[in-house]
Amino acid sequence: MLGFGQVQLCPLRAHLGRLVISPDYRGLGLSYEVVNRLIEVAVRQQDIHIISLFVYESNKAALTSYNNLGFVPTAYPKDVSSIKHCQYMTLRY
Repeated sequence: MLGFGQVQLCPLRAHLGRLVISPDYRGLGLSYEVVNRLIEVAVRQQDIHIISLFVYESNKAALTSYNNLGFVPTAYPKDVSSIKHCQYMTLRY
């Protein structure tokens, strides 16, 4: 397996989770493929304009990847519990 990810449909947004790329295949653009395919799945199922995810603040490679994909740090919404040492990020789609 090269990579894995999940999408959860929420009111007005889709939330990505469990995004993982095999260490042997990092740096090849696979995170871009996984994220974009998950977004495609979400958009086909419901009218989505915001994509969200959590990333550990210490995971600099993932932060860089998500920034390159257009995700930006965002304040936690009121209906989302804060996770210690995690950055909440969103992408307007």
